[in-house]
Amino acid sequence: MNINRINLYFLLIIIVVMLNACTSNNSKDLPILHDNIRIGYFSEENFKYRYSSLINNDIDMMNERYTIVPTSELIKGRIDVKTWSKENEFDIIYIPGPLLEQFVEQDVMKNLDNLIITDELASDNFNTAFLELSKLYGQGAVYGLPPGIDGKAVVYNKNLFAKYKVDFPVDRMQWFDLIHLASRFPSEGLTITSDSGFELIWDVGHTNDYKVYRKSPPMVNFNSDPWREIWEKVTEPLAKRTILTNEYLLDSFLEGEAAMALISNRQYVELQKKRPDFEWGIVTMPVNSNQSDVTKYMHADGFYGISSSSPNQEAAVEWLKFFLSEKTLASDGMLGNFGLNTRKSTISDPFAEAVFKLHPVKRDVLPFEYLELGENSLQKLLSNNSTVIETLSELQDKAEEILRNTK
Repeated sequence: MNINRINLYFLLIIIVVMLNACTSNNSKDLPILHDNIRIGYFSEENFKYRYSSLINNDIDMMNERYTIVPTSELIKGRIDVKTWSKENEFDIIYIPGPLLEQFVEQDVMKNLDNLIITDELASDNFNTAFLELSKLYGQGAVYGLPPGIDGKAVVYNKNLFAKYKVDFPVDRMQWFDLIHLASRFPSEGLTITSDSGFELIWDVGHTNDYKVYRKSPPMVNFNSDPWREIWEKVTEPLAKRTILTNEYLLDSFLEGEAAMALISNRQYVELQKKRPDFEWGIVTMPVNSNQSDVTKYMHADGFYGISSSSPNQEAAVEWLKFFLSEKTLASDGMLGNFGLNTRKSTISDPFAEAVFKLHPVKRDVLPFEYLELGENSLQKLLSNNSTVIETLSELQDKAEEILRNTK
């Protein structure tokens, strides 16, 4: 055997040994595969749109196996929480914000109080609203954690305020004060994203805790002195177009025509992208004078929670950490569809600062038939076919009829 062949053999042996060593070391670094994890989410398509790229590029998650348990029928209201919970098994689930309380009532969710003291999920890493919303809809305990929180704020055009010599809006204003500011402009003093002027009327009353509807015992109360005052204060600027509805895309504000706009996180993302050529500021939404530190405009798109009966608790916790990791929440923020990043940040964000100056309280839900009835009544009033007193009297009669016919 010649020297060259011997050298070749030794070289091959060395390569084999090195490859084995590398394989051995890499195997220690590869994540341990858990059993197939069942994730409750609207649909597999929606889940992959939100997370597929992140999972495929995360060394700790790329080899994890999962199955999506669709929640679309639940979210669309075609099945109730009790029935869905009995018919579907899951390890971890993304629960739409308003439904968390119902899942807790079914006793199918794991209490997460002990998890929020661990490194990755330590509550100190998140904004205070993170736990406040969790406990608000978890009957005082933590059964779900929100990756994103949405809210509203008032954005204003400083140039227009200076032009018309109007004082800037400030944090924690009352609704009537904000409406008065809007009325100081010849037109477009305030724009709202909703196409319903009645929703603004409802918001003003709801902020001040004026009740218009109660399911049990049944009650409707549209025709009262407080509501009459709100209708009078709001309908006048709506008629004069100093308050404009249906401005979801913020066109009037971005073009420098509107003095103020009510915006959510999605509109704020749009505002940042467009970078208007005027100076603007942002303040909190109006508040109740008796509770100036709370808001009914803050909510979670959804909460991640773990099934109390899951046989894969450890793996579910790892998925929970992934869903609430800095990288994942940053990606959600870029999409702009899931609210504000709930993790604390050193980067200044005027919208987040305005939203998180207040603390969340529960928001009532007015059934659609009453919202529709209110909007129809408002449009009739704006067409000069009735007075406020006549409108509210007729509205009350029709609302009572709906209540009587509701099973």
